[in-house]
Amino acid sequence: MKRRTFLLGGGLLASLSLGATATNAAIQDAVSAVSDFRVIEQADYTVSLTPNPASAGVESIHTWEINNITSTEDVDRIVADYDFGTDGAGFGSLSNDEVTVEFEQNPNNNNLKNIRINNDDYSGTTATFDLDGGYDRTINDRAVITIGVDTAGIQNPSAGTYEPTLRFITDSGDEATFSAELKTTDTGEAFFAVDILSAPDVVSAGNSFSTDFEVSNTGDATDTQTVTWSVDTTEIGSDSFTLAPTDSRSDTFSYTTEETDAPSVDVVVASDDNTASQTVTIADAFSITLDPPKQNEKNSVHTWESGYVNYSGEVDTITVDYPGGNKGFSLDGLTDADITVVMERQLSDGIDKSEIDVNSGNYTGSSATFDLSGNYNTDLAGELSVTIGDSASGTGVENGGKDKHTATITLNGEDTVTDDVKFTI
Repeated sequence: MKRRTFLLGGGLLASLSLGATATNAAIQDAVSAVSDFRVIEQADYTVSLTPNPASAGVESIHTWEINNITSTEDVDRIVADYDFGTDGAGFGSLSNDEVTVEFEQNPNNNNLKNIRINNDDYSGTTATFDLDGGYDRTINDRAVITIGVDTAGIQNPSAGTYEPTLRFITDSGDEATFSAELKTTDTGEAFFAVDILSAPDVVSAGNSFSTDFEVSNTGDATDTQTVTWSVDTTEIGSDSFTLAPTDSRSDTFSYTTEETDAPSVDVVVASDDNTASQTVTIADAFSITLDPPKQNEKNSVHTWESGYVNYSGEVDTITVDYPGGNKGFSLDGLTDADITVVMERQLSDGIDKSEIDVNSGNYTGSSATFDLSGNYNTDLAGELSVTIGDSASGTGVENGGKDKHTATITLNGEDTVTDDVKFTI
């Protein structure tokens, strides 16, 4: 098992033991929001460590990848700890020139930015990578730390399974510590390292996406292993890979998303020795809640919600369209005062979640368009909720009859997003 320990400001400590895929389904219940390594709502951290080669006692390139890590404060330094008591990996004569730190920072793409490391030499079983204060050192979604290059690397410990850690420390002293499994092999053993080459960050619900991956034998013996690929905990494919030392083989698999996959899925590729994973956000999957959900209820409060909306630019209007007719729904008598819109917005200083005013309007029939106030930046950058009705004021939608229904929500402006939502009364 992997253990993930979060060391937070103020002396708080949270520790989690995780399975081999290094995901933490309940992490936000364990980590206090006092840290700038805030839990991303409805998101899981994933950590992978790949040694190349994995043979015991040899110099190796160790690649760490942490997905869904966010720090709004600059990271000052990263401490790598490979001290395993009676054994340990050795940093030997490595310097900052043989270490690479990369952070994803732009929420609109998954490009990594190289972060300069101050001049230093490392030795022993621990090393501190001091980041250059002249750079933006915040993190938005992903961090990749590579220790070693082709000509010099970290010396692997003797054959076995270990648990090194990386400790991120911000300028204010807040800390977050991540661990991953390191497996080294005896001479004459194979090691099948897995790497996800490409997978999208965001996919709209109902669409398909492809994942490209590579399996490399970084050991020093030929072997055959079964490699599996899964989405969340469901295996969707596998194949037998026979690889000689230094050989590699690439493959691709596809998955078609559904509304029920929201807010995200974890794509996992695993060999007998190694696991790689990536989180894919499922966008534009709205849900609707009726309160109360009774047939022909005169004032039912309807709340439309989406975990993430894949929208580019500002939203001008939001339209909801319910089934009409004798057994349909009605918004008669509702005004802008009965409508509440809350959205995550991309502002110049970061992500903001705010209520957005709706321009004056009176609504009738089974559909309505809510015109958002031009006094606000409505550059949508994540979650959105629209509440129709106010239980305190006794206002709401008149529900339709007992049946299965489909309603539609449409966002219009610099982009257009539409989703049909099925629900039952």
